[in-house]
Amino acid sequence: MNVFVAFFNSTVVAVVATALALVVCSMMAYALARLPFRGSAVVLAAIVLMMLVPTEVILVPLFKQFAALGLLNTYGALIIPHVVSLFGVVLLRQFIANLPVELTEAAKIDGANAWQNYRYIVLPLIRPGLATLGILVSSRRGTTSCGRSSPPPPRACRRSRSRSSRSDPLTGTANTGWSWRPRSSPSPRRCSSSSSPSDSSSRASATPV
Repeated sequence: MNVFVAFFNSTVVAVVATALALVVCSMMAYALARLPFRGSAVVLAAIVLMMLVPTEVILVPLFKQFAALGLLNTYGALIIPHVVSLFGVVLLRQFIANLPVELTEAAKIDGANAWQNYRYIVLPLIRPGLATLGILVSSRRGTTSCGRSSPPPPRACRRSRSRSSRSDPLTGTANTGWSWRPRSSPSPRRCSSSSSPSDSSSRASATPV
């Protein structure tokens, strides 16, 4: 495997996934902290409850979904699962909730809308939280590979069943049950050591008395 290609792929996925996660999570956190709407507490409670679900529970369904969409072995399958981080939403929401409300209210009095408040007031003040979330997302991205299928073996393998009770001379264990063995080229046929009666009579006649 080419090391430079693997390094380039890892760098692209890490940078894109981290950038998208920072944008999406910060927007969701700003909406939960500074934009009051009906059901915001329910949404926050649902996010916290979904954090209790382990990743291993959704790993197989996520892999099957990517396989059905044809996204296996693509950048999208490695980036999409890390775009939304539930922990990142809760983390940034707490950062924004601890900011003084007077800052955003003063910006509203000056004519700033919600986007301008988010872009020019909130984002510069939560840079420590964004840096923390970026480190967490980039480090977590390197430990999961749900969108990557297993590479094919270097040689074709066949499934053979061995029922012989002979022991292995190296390990001393019996070769029983199912085992995976690489295919090998067929061995050449050996010539039979038995000779016909005509060949033996001819050799006997040729021997001097």
